[in-house]
Amino acid sequence: MMSRIAVALSLFPGCQSENVTRLEVHQRALDREVDVLSTDLARMRAEMQAIGMIPGGPGGPQLPPANSALSGKLSARVERLGQIPALPPLKPPERRQNTECGWRFHTPYLSAISDLNLDKAGGGRSSPIQLLHDGQPLDAHAAPPKFERACAGAFRVQPKYVLFSPDAADATDGSWALALDPQLPMPRGGDGAPTYWVYPGTTLTVTFDRGWDPAWGEFAVSVDARLVPVGTAALPNAAPAGTARVNVLGETAASGTNRLGLSATPPAPTDEWTLDVSTPADGPYVLVESLVVGNETTALVVIGGDL
Repeated sequence: MMSRIAVALSLFPGCQSENVTRLEVHQRALDREVDVLSTDLARMRAEMQAIGMIPGGPGGPQLPPANSALSGKLSARVERLGQIPALPPLKPPERRQNTECGWRFHTPYLSAISDLNLDKAGGGRSSPIQLLHDGQPLDAHAAPPKFERACAGAFRVQPKYVLFSPDAADATDGSWALALDPQLPMPRGGDGAPTYWVYPGTTLTVTFDRGWDPAWGEFAVSVDARLVPVGTAALPNAAPAGTARVNVLGETAASGTNRLGLSATPPAPTDEWTLDVSTPADGPYVLVESLVVGNETTALVVIGGDL
């Protein structure tokens, strides 16, 4: 599909280079405005989900306040099990014209987990990609001034490209690599909200330190997750074949596309217990957006209450 700039050039073949530059500057300004509006919309959506104005997804949790009644009485430990997969090697970076310090890597296979597409889907700037220069990560989720005008050592994953700026305009020597962020939770871009990714071939295990006290009322578990299909360098649009799952106390839910949700009332545990969210090596990436244990008045928000 032709860009807006290409369309303009086809309509006005006699445009001088200064007019082309003006169009590119105007387009980048529009892109920044879209970024701001998308971030504000995602934040408002998350806030409405958190206070129960709108449902979260197939699990349907209407999140209690973050200072829920079980804080301090029931605690949960979240761990990632399994080997984080490696990402394909990068080709040499390309200089971005009409920027003071901008460069890019061509990465169309990462489009689904780009900040822009995740933000549009309501997940905020939550791309799990790291860009490493000689083994050191650049600042992630950067705004356009940091990867276009300033030599800030910053980057952002966008559809088709990883856009970045090195520490100096032409300081692109050395080794460059992509990796998946190992932090759990990972701070989301913009607001730092805790973000829980389950990468292909790994399992997110939540361990609760004690059983359920009958005095707390009805016991229930609600999980809601977004499934993100990611292709390969050779097949950018390939759809994962594997199925992601959530397992807790004998209850199981599985899905291979779009959403993974579970809302269950299994027998209340009497001792330490666990919940697992897993995706196979050929499965989708999983972004766990909420995990709530308990009921409307007595609950522990493990994931989602800080949004």
